[in-house]
Parts: sequence; C-alpha cells; structure tokens
Amino acid sequence: MYLSYDEIVEIHNLQISHYGGESGTLNHGNLDFTVEMQTRFTDPFEVAAFLLYNIATLHPFCDGNKRTAFMSAYLLLCQEGFEFNATNDDVEIFMFSVASSNESQKSVQQWLETYVTKKCDLLT
Repeated sequence: MYLSYDEIVEIHNLQISHYGGESGTLNHGNLDFTVEMQTRFTDPFEVAAFLLYNIATLHPFCDGNKRTAFMSAYLLLCQEGFEFNATNDDVEIFMFSVASSNESQKSVQQWLETYVTKKCDLLT
C-alpha cells in the first residue's frame, strides 16, 4: 500500500516528460521524510492524503510537485481498488489550494474520500 522513493521519483519523471518542466529532486530530505512517514498510516486514504499533502507542500522536486503529488495519491488508491470521479478542473483547483497552504492533511483526506469510489469486483 505504500510507494517507494524510487516509485515517486518515477511518477515525477513521467509527469515531467509528458507535461514538461524541470526534472530533478530539489530536496531529498523532504522526499525521504514523506516516504518514511507514510508508513505511520494503515488506511489507504490516510496514506494517499499524506503523500499528496506533503509532496505538494514540501516541494521535494524542482518542478511538477502538484502533478506528482496528485498522481502518487491517485496511483496508490488505484492499487487499492479505488477509482476517481473528479474532473480535471476539480483536481487542478484543489491542487492549487493544497499547494497554497489553504488545505490541511485532514481536508485533503476528506476531498479524496469525496471524489473516490470503491470498484466493485464481482469475482471476490
């Protein structure tokens, strides 16, 4: 349920290669902190909210922090069987709010819970 340092860097690299921007890690310590501390949580929404909030606000990368933050949370929740119902506009507005320090980690979790649904797997 957790993302590794290398997985988050790969998510970042994919975002930069697809959308543009400056690649590279600006603060390895902030990324190390985020990767290590995510394991304090056991609920996938808590983990996803922690990743999204910390990557967006601690700016571990030179560019693309908001994109990397959202995609990290998105992919983690997808791995847990959830899917997003938010529009691109919903995501963009919310991510700017997070990066501007207008949101708390708790409000990030509430937003995720609002825009995510559990997929139904009829085979289980």
